[in-house]
Amino acid sequence: MNKFFRVVFYIAGCVILAFGIMLNTKAGLGVSPIISFPYSVSQIAGVNFSVIAFFVYASFVVIQYLIDKSSRSIKLLFQVPFAFAFSTLLEVFGRFLKDVPKIMWLQIVVLIFAVVLIGIGISLTVNMDYVPNPADGLARSVGNALKKDMGFGKNTVDAISILLTCTVGLLLAGKIYGVGIGTVVAVILTGRVVKVFNMLFKDKMLKLAGLSEKNEA
Repeated sequence: MNKFFRVVFYIAGCVILAFGIMLNTKAGLGVSPIISFPYSVSQIAGVNFSVIAFFVYASFVVIQYLIDKSSRSIKLLFQVPFAFAFSTLLEVFGRFLKDVPKIMWLQIVVLIFAVVLIGIGISLTVNMDYVPNPADGLARSVGNALKKDMGFGKNTVDAISILLTCTVGLLLAGKIYGVGIGTVVAVILTGRVVKVFNMLFKDKMLKLAGLSEKNEA
């Protein structure tokens, strides 16, 4: 039964995370930092977003291998098929969800809801300690490489993603795609959502899943 709950929480986390990321995008105020680069490239090159997202996520796996010896396990290899499945989820939700009307208060409400979902999705997937989302795996590896925690690693990865997105957009298209107030809100609030969600539910989740408190979120 413990394994059942662990699998359910993990799958739910993946779905919620993908839904939140695409809802953030559809709010029209700027995309989530971690997908800002593939989103920008897809807009500039006219290539399907999920295809670019898969290759970017796969590159995260390579970077983890290069910078963090502790990540070199079978779980790291499993991140590649995870990247494919997660990119497919993004594609499905991208087709299903409609752009939010250009009404500021409505866009802000959708954006905040999306960030809450992203935080919950991250908490569920990380706490269940299966194969991590490549973005979260990279955040942990960056934190390890810098002798900091995962939160610091996530902030670093987000900052580099935004900088790279802005640079590529300006150099190749003369404008910036995907980065806006929604991107900044995601950077600031996602970690807070994870922290609050863990305070309220982590102990209960770990108990149901048969896991110990050693898992890091």
